[in-house]
Amino acid sequence: MAADGFITDLKRKFQQGDIVLRLVYVNVAGFLAVTLGQIFLTLFNVPASPWMNYLELPAWTEVFIRRPWTLMPVCCTSCLICCGYSGSVACF
Repeated sequence: MAADGFITDLKRKFQQGDIVLRLVYVNVAGFLAVTLGQIFLTLFNVPASPWMNYLELPAWTEVFIRRPWTLMPVCCTSCLICCGYSGSVACF
């Protein structure tokens, strides 16, 4: 089957790829999971905004201290822009 070969190829590229490729795969997988979650919640008329508040980077420092995981998507995105597209290894 074509789908089996596609998934096997993705797994092989993930295992053999460098850190930038792995970050791209993890970022895309996270985006797809959140998007599918929003679609699922919309189908059952459940508001998605209370769930999305736990994934968004908060503007207030005291909220950020309670939710440090919200910084991860920002770090992955900035590192991909800095290292991935320019070819540089030194991001920060």
